[in-house]
Amino acid sequence: MAGTLGQALIGQEIYDRYLITLVPLLCGPLLGSLAARPAATSAASPGASATPRAVPPRSSSPSRASVPTTSRWAGAVGLVVVAALSWSVTASTLARDGAQWRAAERLVARGVSATDIDAGFEWLGWHSSRPMVTGSGVVGAHGYTSSFADTRACYTVSQSPLPDMAMVETVHYPRFAVAGSSTLWVQRSADC
Repeated sequence: MAGTLGQALIGQEIYDRYLITLVPLLCGPLLGSLAARPAATSAASPGASATPRAVPPRSSSPSRASVPTTSRWAGAVGLVVVAALSWSVTASTLARDGAQWRAAERLVARGVSATDIDAGFEWLGWHSSRPMVTGSGVVGAHGYTSSFADTRACYTVSQSPLPDMAMVETVHYPRFAVAGSSTLWVQRSADC
């Protein structure tokens, strides 16, 4: 959160997905306060004694023994599901980003200028010699090229074939880094 706040303070664009780390930070205290609430008491039954009994003070945090086993299992299953989803999304994204980068590097090795390649935001930002300014460049397939004035987007590395572009090659890569398969399309614009 400190990094996101720092970005906002220096004027860099931030995205709402950066705030996802707030969810567990806000849920922890919320769930803790719900667990610390005393249980609702029901009206006294007709045969109950009219004299009040002393009730021991309740701890502000529930002990492990007071949490039902089903709740612990549900929490553990939830944690495993969230961890599995996080791993799969991260592995898929990193595998795709790496394959895109390597495909763009192969184009550079063939003599194409790095600023003529639209291989995603990271590639464009890393190879641009000018700061990012929205609307300063040509509109490319990924949408970020318009923010980099020195990018021509003659070649595009994308996740799907694009109309009006000549096919250069297809690149296959393991989708989740260890399983599955996906394809990238390397294409050339007729304008360049």
